[in-house]
Amino acid sequence: MNNATKFAQNLKAARIKSQLTQNEFAERLGVSNSDIEQYENALKQPSFSILTKIADILCVTTDCLLGR
Repeated sequence: MNNATKFAQNLKAARIKSQLTQNEFAERLGVSNSDIEQYENALKQPSFSILTKIADILCVTTDCLLGR
């Protein structure tokens, strides 16, 4: 499993654990629903600033999201 796939799986699991829909998460993050879908399907990687916002919203570390 590559790093992008690990991130995608960890992101989706953390979002679901936080009981957020993709739409709710996209709104909080300030991105489109399409961006969330692409992140969760390993089609797109977030910028560092978005990655840190993701971690803050989901109350996890960036290391957790990155599978470290």
